[in-house]
Amino acid sequence: MHVRPNVGGKKASGVLELHANGLRFQAPRGERLDLIFSNIKLALFQAAEKEIIVLLHFHLRDPIMIGKKKTKDVQFY
Repeated sequence: MHVRPNVGGKKASGVLELHANGLRFQAPRGERLDLIFSNIKLALFQAAEKEIIVLLHFHLRDPIMIGKKKTKDVQFY
């Protein structure tokens, strides 16, 4: 699984885990991205029908820092 925007500046695959209070994406180099359910305003799931990838898109209430930029939209594919 990959995340967009990239964690750590480079495209890296990782593991997305579902916890009681949110989601955690962890890359093999140790970078982590935590999304708390209370901060998620909208969640979209796009199945792989006639598409190459499955997409999870989260629109957040408050922006979070990923790298050096603030973002309100996070995608997992």
